[in-house]
Amino acid sequence: MKIIRFLKYSILLLPLWWFLGLTSVIFHVIVLFIFFILLVKKKIVVPKQTIFLFLFICVYILSVIINYEEIPFDRLLATLYNLSYWILGLLLIIVIYNSYIDFRQILNLSKSFVILGTGCGLLSLLGIILFFNGYYRLTITTPVGDILLPFFRNAPMITSSFRFSLLFKDYTGFGVLPRGSLFFGWPTALGMAMGITIPITVFYYKVKNRIFNALPHLFFQIIGLFFSLSRVVVIGLFISYFLVYYLRTKKVRRIIILNFIIFGFLLIFLLQIHSKLMLKVEEFRKGSSKTRINLYSWIIKTTLSEKPFFGFGFKPREENIDIPLASHSTYLSNLFKSGVIGLSLLVLFWFSIYKKWYSQMKLIIEKKFLLLHNFIWLIFFQGLIWQLTEDIDATLIVPFLYFIIVGLIISFEKIKVDI
Repeated sequence: MKIIRFLKYSILLLPLWWFLGLTSVIFHVIVLFIFFILLVKKKIVVPKQTIFLFLFICVYILSVIINYEEIPFDRLLATLYNLSYWILGLLLIIVIYNSYIDFRQILNLSKSFVILGTGCGLLSLLGIILFFNGYYRLTITTPVGDILLPFFRNAPMITSSFRFSLLFKDYTGFGVLPRGSLFFGWPTALGMAMGITIPITVFYYKVKNRIFNALPHLFFQIIGLFFSLSRVVVIGLFISYFLVYYLRTKKVRRIIILNFIIFGFLLIFLLQIHSKLMLKVEEFRKGSSKTRINLYSWIIKTTLSEKPFFGFGFKPREENIDIPLASHSTYLSNLFKSGVIGLSLLVLFWFSIYKKWYSQMKLIIEKKFLLLHNFIWLIFFQGLIWQLTEDIDATLIVPFLYFIIVGLIISFEKIKVDI
């Protein structure tokens, strides 16, 4: 079974999955299907890096069990759905690790990311054109969604999978701007998807020695990125690029690059201090910087003072608030749900992926493998930055795309040269 090809078509068929109302479950089904086929056909090898992710999942489940009587039924379903994305990630890594992969397959898979990113960029451009022609909201509900929406009114994440949000207006420090989420449920998830496809597009055309052919694709994908208004993805891409360059260069250049990164952070910090007008405008936006800082403070204080070890097992929801409390950060969200123990295991898992990537650096000789190695790291690290302000287990498609990258890092030594 050609698993990489299977993953490729899973990505390309995203519009069909949305039309059928399957976006919230289809990637779980696909990964489970491939995993069970592998289980039947061959002996499964589990990479050692996944032990921390497995233990994190166990602690998460234990937390839900410990707090079961205090969790409302709708929040129980929601937390189990969040948990399902970590299980999806674990199984997807194992599936990729146990697959035969050659470089040609990597390029074919990369092309599906390029097509996805460019398609979303074109749709984003359409949204922008409509905005400047007097349209301020356009949401399309899938036919299946019209039937199922009444049954999932208390599950915003699932109902968002039935809606294609091409356009709505958002109030920013630069005035009213167009924004959309397309197939991804939330605009910031669209931003992260573009943060994945942009580096892959550069990689794909660089390996093909046709980098100028990448420019139209990158143009539309950058439009998609800015249409999401996701600041953290833009910052994450720049920081990740310089970090990759830093890790790949000699000591003297490292000092220069490190100083540049520090100067960049200092400049952002100073601009934030002096932009009082910008801050005042942001306070009127849902999920603004100030609101998030207050939320983060509440998460830390509440968890450490009440249930520090295993957390609360779920994210509570209050009336008249669009998102659950303890949202807007993968790390702090999981601190609240699974305590210090769960968060520590999650951080150890991400660190083990970094160690794996770093250990591979000196073993790479071929230029195309070096390019692949650099770009999957760039995506991985900017994803870690994105998780500072967003929940990866509360997005529909991003976990599937991101864990493919994580799986490739762990399986990098197993990728074969073209036959």
